[in-house]
This record gives sequence, structure tokens and C-alpha cells, in this order.
Amino acid sequence: GDKVSAGILYAADGLSKGISWAGDKSKSLMEGKAQNYVETTPALSNPKEVSPGWKKTAEVASVGTKYGAKGTGFLASAIGQAATYAGGKIADKVQEKYGAKDGKGETSSTWRNTTKIIGGALAGYGKVWEALEHSGKKIAVASRDSTAKVVTHRSGAAAGEVTHNSMNVGVNLTKTLFHIEDMGMKKICKTVGKSAAKNY
Repeated sequence: GDKVSAGILYAADGLSKGISWAGDKSKSLMEGKAQNYVETTPALSNPKEVSPGWKKTAEVASVGTKYGAKGTGFLASAIGQAATYAGGKIADKVQEKYGAKDGKGETSSTWRNTTKIIGGALAGYGKVWEALEHSGKKIAVASRDSTAKVVTHRSGAAAGEVTHNSMNVGVNLTKTLFHIEDMGMKKICKTVGKSAAKNY
């Protein structure tokens, strides 16, 4: 059980590091391209005008989706904590009722190994999902900031601000999507993953 669980965690750790590396490289690439554009491309002589209506719409949408992301994040956390607690209680009852005992009245090695393998699988899944979540958010933010930087340089501060707010909607929706996906099983897996070194 220990070897299988450790193997699962080792593989998941390697995969999560690969995902994080790819996210960092993508972020650096976008930032580098934006900086190169700013350094090599002249700005327009007359900054573009942005209508007040469009500017306000982008601002309101940005703020609204920001609080939506925060709300789903709080909800996902609360659901995850409740589900983790309930899962632990259920596991205790299953262990109490069905956990096979040996001749000395102690839990059998088969049962212990099974729970270790299941725990390792959950922890591994949590590690990979967390890496995907962090990389996804990181890339979304880098895309927003790099694009806004280019537009600000080329078309002026007003156009850059509207671009930032408009793309911020996408960033916030990305966060919201991950928070919604976090609700329930994925949150449990992430919780298990964070305590894997201590428990498995």
C-alpha cells in the first residue's frame, strides 16, 4: 500500500510541476512579446477616443464578475470543508463497521493498504488539479496585462483601461469556473493533497 501510494504521489508531483512550468513559460512568453512590441512599435500620434458608455460598461462588468468570483470562491471553500468533514465521518463509520480485523482484533493489512492507495490517488488528483488551477489563473492574468500594455502603448491610456477591464471579465470568469469546479470532490482532493506528506 505504501509503495503504490508513494508511486501515485510521485507521478502526480512530477505532472503538477510540469504543468506549473508550462504555465510559467507561457506567462513569460506573453510578457516578453508585449514588452518587445512596446519597445519596437511606435505609438499612434493621436490616442483613440473611447465612448463613455463602453468605458462604463467594461468597468461595471469587471467589478461585477470580480465579486462573482469572490463569492463562488467562498462558497467552494465552505462546501469543500463541509464535504471533507462529512467524508471523514463516513470513512470512520465504514472502518468501524466493515474494516476487516485480524486475529488480534487489529485492522488487517489489506484494509490498511487499500485505504492508503485510495488516499494516495485522491492526493495525487488534488495535486494535479491545483497545478492546473494556478496555471490557468496565471495565464489569464498575464494575457490581460500584456494585451492592456500593448493597447495602452499603441492607442492611449483610455483604450488601455477599457481593454484591461474587458479582459478582466475573462480573468474573473476563469476564476469563477475553477471555483465552481472546486465544489465538492475536487476540493476534497485538494485538501487531501495538501496534507499528503503528513498522512500518506
